[in-house]
Amino acid sequence: MRIGLNVTIFLFSLILGYFLGIYYWQTIGQIICKNSQQKADFYDQFLYKSKSCSSSTSTKFLTIGVISSYERLYTHLSAILKTWAKINDSSVEIIFFIEENPQLPVLYDINDYYTKLFLTVNEHNSCVYVVRLRHVINQYPPQLKGFYLIKYLYLFYGHRTSWILRLDDNAYVNLPKLIKWLKSLDKRKLLYIGQGGTGRQNENIHFKNGQYFCMGGSGVILSQMTLNKLGPKLDSCLRTVLTNHEDVEIGRCIIEHVHIRCTNAFDSNTYFYHHYGPNYSFGHDFTPDKVQKSFIIHPIKNVSTFYHIEVYKQRCKREQNKKRLNSLIKQKKNTIKSFKSKSFYRPFTTFIQRVNFDLSKDIQLQNFDVRWKSYVESIVEKYVNDLKYRWNRKTNWTLINGKYIFGYYRSLPTNNVELIIEIILNTTFQYSTHPRLAIVRKRIYVSKAVFDDRLEYREIMKTDQINNDKLNLIVVSSNKDDALRRFIKNFQQEILNSTSSHQILTLTCIYFHLSETTTSILPDDNNSPLKLINELANQYPTIVQKPIIYNVRFNRGYGRQLGASHFSPNDLLLFVDVDLMFTYDALISIRRFMLHQIKYKPNELAKCTVYFPVVYSHFSHNSNNSQCSFSNMCSKHNITSKHGAFSIYGFGMVATQRKDLDSIGGWETDNVDWGGEDVNLFGRFTKAGCTVYRIAEPGLRHCYHRKMCHGITNKKRQRMCREAESNLYGSHSDMYSHIVNSQLLEIS
Repeated sequence: MRIGLNVTIFLFSLILGYFLGIYYWQTIGQIICKNSQQKADFYDQFLYKSKSCSSSTSTKFLTIGVISSYERLYTHLSAILKTWAKINDSSVEIIFFIEENPQLPVLYDINDYYTKLFLTVNEHNSCVYVVRLRHVINQYPPQLKGFYLIKYLYLFYGHRTSWILRLDDNAYVNLPKLIKWLKSLDKRKLLYIGQGGTGRQNENIHFKNGQYFCMGGSGVILSQMTLNKLGPKLDSCLRTVLTNHEDVEIGRCIIEHVHIRCTNAFDSNTYFYHHYGPNYSFGHDFTPDKVQKSFIIHPIKNVSTFYHIEVYKQRCKREQNKKRLNSLIKQKKNTIKSFKSKSFYRPFTTFIQRVNFDLSKDIQLQNFDVRWKSYVESIVEKYVNDLKYRWNRKTNWTLINGKYIFGYYRSLPTNNVELIIEIILNTTFQYSTHPRLAIVRKRIYVSKAVFDDRLEYREIMKTDQINNDKLNLIVVSSNKDDALRRFIKNFQQEILNSTSSHQILTLTCIYFHLSETTTSILPDDNNSPLKLINELANQYPTIVQKPIIYNVRFNRGYGRQLGASHFSPNDLLLFVDVDLMFTYDALISIRRFMLHQIKYKPNELAKCTVYFPVVYSHFSHNSNNSQCSFSNMCSKHNITSKHGAFSIYGFGMVATQRKDLDSIGGWETDNVDWGGEDVNLFGRFTKAGCTVYRIAEPGLRHCYHRKMCHGITNKKRQRMCREAESNLYGSHSDMYSHIVNSQLLEIS
């Protein structure tokens, strides 16, 4: 019996030892082996990583976990690596978390793309690598990814990082500013930092009063103490989630198990900025002030915005370095008067990514887009304040306020960047004892030299390098048959006689037969310009379209809209006035310029591209001594201030694609009075966020003609018509000579 008992004890001990041994090697032994090999093998298991990922034992100050996917990583990773993630700091590590396999068919070699992309990361930059999460698919909200991200950082970084940041891939991080701020905090405290929210009651998200979760899009920061206390509870929290919102459930887990809430400081919305629309590009609602103050900006809808904000930051940094350098020079050479800039305004810092020079931009005036808004407003504010001070001291004028109307800028490769800003001033004038209200219009010129920037030069494409996209001219006429006949003969001479232009230019004429002033010549009359158009259409059917005649009252906007309806969305249209004289070179230049802009899209923020040429308008021939006939009075004179002027306020000529015209609602068609439809179109293009180009084009000349102002019923437009006519009656010198010679004034 004793022998049997001993055998039983022996067998029990053997079995117990066997299981204890297995447990030892599966736990303690594995940990020892893992720790001994971790330095060499940890980063080797990741397929996509940068060259700087080498030591897995070094401590980190900040570890950033970015939630992404295969598809979004393909479009966002390059922009992130070249912008905010491009930081030379080994204490920062950036990890992208994606699903195990792509859900959609991949038409590109994704492995080769990521491998080459990570090879471009400088070995001195922060470590960046990609983690593929097993058994996780790409879905929104990314609940599993969010929980696994926190758990991964807890397991592998809980003992060696001071802070973690959970982030979306469509957010921009100002890392230097964020790191500086985090260094002022204590990682040993329980901290849960971000933009606080309570959720919506109708989605069972709502938290109790005083309890906040950190919204995930704009970034969530956990201290090391919070991470280590939260980590063991993640599995149980994931099993008991109430919603599918990852940031809400992680916040609920932290509140229940760590017993802290998300920060609800007044400036947390500024530091962790989340924008709620409708515009998501910089300059609209993302202003320079928000960029300067925030740590994180979310969401960024357009990948190009990463580059715009990065360039803006670099320029701000250069301005700061320049100020520091000037300050040091002043301190070192305190006996020498330091150079002080005469510039009246703040540093020239905009959201423009680069300055592109091409052959068409030497005299180009471009309309301000939304990225210039804050800079232009600061100029106007400074100018108005200075003007108030000077007027109050020396004149009887009192300036109430000033308002920016519109403006242009141009980039000159040999000179600088120039701005032209139009403003309206509301003023009062002390006349006798009664002040009078007055509106004064001012124009401001601002010039800023280009320096310390790498300029990119791109020559505009040659004609033979462009495909056969045509420039389609549309002209609308009614009772101006002499002008239409001159226009057709000009087209025949400049275009039809040049065989090289036959494949790239077309002409469409919209003709209103009825008129309230005169009766136009019938189309079958031998003297009718329509007969000439028909003959040219038969001779050149691919270039000249047969005239389209409408028996309705003349309406220029309606006619232009009808003309545009005959073309497809991608066709390039040029709306011209019947009183226009043009050259072959001018039309080819317009076509080349527009196709260049459409193809390369220098301004990636713009929704469309439109071109309003600045036309040279001839003065009335009655104001000078030389009497010119109708046919040659606007084609032979040189471009001088005596014979005419470039009409910067004229918007009658416009080049655009049909789809861009349709996107803003087309031409104004209910305008039966004189003018206004072109200004209306210009305003809507500008408001829509399109890039508006203005270039002084010497090859486009507007012939003078008397304006029919007496029949206009709208008093405001009648006044505008008379002012426009008076401005083109003659030059200042002609007007002076006329007044003196006519003895209209007595000169003592």
